[in-house]
Amino acid sequence: MATKPMLLNTLSGTQIARALLSGDIGSGAVIFGTIASGAVSSGTIGANSVVSGNLASGSVNGSAIASGTITEDKLDPNIAFEVAEQLVDVDNIIAAENISGGVGIAVNVSGLGVAAGAGVASRMPAIGVAASATASGGSVRTALDGEHFNLYTFAGTDRGKRAFIDLSGNVTVTAPSASGNIVQPIATVLNASGLMLRMDSNTTQILD
Repeated sequence: MATKPMLLNTLSGTQIARALLSGDIGSGAVIFGTIASGAVSSGTIGANSVVSGNLASGSVNGSAIASGTITEDKLDPNIAFEVAEQLVDVDNIIAAENISGGVGIAVNVSGLGVAAGAGVASRMPAIGVAASATASGGSVRTALDGEHFNLYTFAGTDRGKRAFIDLSGNVTVTAPSASGNIVQPIATVLNASGLMLRMDSNTTQILD
């Protein structure tokens, strides 16, 4: 099979936009410079082909990023949580009301997202937590599982404690205790700003 030519800017070594429309970039094929936006329309980039620098917005449209591929820096700065070693499940739910980042999310009878609340049966159980603040009618990113950081503030002594949904939908290490309250453990505190989310739909209502 004939190799498709690469068109390079002779001064900078940068590949001209859309010069390679299909096929593969072999190991070591790009020695210096950058691959312009839209340069690889299909095909694959070989193992270890990108050793430093950035992948532009929209660069990964499908499939997966392999283990160890992202070693530092941040993901999308608009996302309020960071991922650390564990896989994170995130779902999108339409909000029925304004929702603050970090609160538990329940689903109402219309299938819309509302802030959970341990004092109201119709707002329990929580199915996840809001990864960021969302206005009513917006799509709230709802974290269902995994390690989450920078959404919460815990005391140093809280490490290892179970976390619960409180009366306002916030995540706390103090379980609701009043008659009629609904107790739902959802996570374990990892450090001052992070927790391991493990949503548990099993709840217990406190009776007189």
